[in-house]
Amino acid sequence: MQFKKIISLAFLASFAIAFVASSLLLSKTGILPQCWMHLGRQVCIEQYNHDRDQQGFMELFAQHHNALGAWDFEEELVSHEHTINVLRVKNQLAGFIVYKMLDDFHGHVDLLAIDKQCHGCGYGHTLLTHAMNELKNAGAQTISLKVYDDNEKAKRFYTNIGFTPKDSPGCLIEYAIKLA
Repeated sequence: MQFKKIISLAFLASFAIAFVASSLLLSKTGILPQCWMHLGRQVCIEQYNHDRDQQGFMELFAQHHNALGAWDFEEELVSHEHTINVLRVKNQLAGFIVYKMLDDFHGHVDLLAIDKQCHGCGYGHTLLTHAMNELKNAGAQTISLKVYDDNEKAKRFYTNIGFTPKDSPGCLIEYAIKLA
């Protein structure tokens, strides 16, 4: 009987190692979803799915922007070959990021939004890092984004990651980062 337990434990251990190895391989190839445990909660980055995510997308969009037009904005993003990834915490939409390649060497982040209840948890950094890696894998040598001039919190966030502001007239400031 003891021998069967040892064999069973060895099988489970080898299965767990194979599962972890395949998960790492999938995450390095950009295949989604990517899931992990954070503070006892399952966190996943997944591709946006309109049927599943549209309402949560609009609610998060409304937290950060005018609620009117969120639907049109979503359609616009999908129609212009943007990538939209969502971040889920315990299966609930907690954030999203929208990005694309502008040309062969330049990526752009159009929008990053995190549920206000999740601010300070590192999810914005996680989504941005994910998008930066995806853009780099697509050939980006630089990544740009725009921030409203009066959004001090966002300006600090992007500067701390390594983005630098460019001279930009108007209420939007362009930030960029050169990738190694």
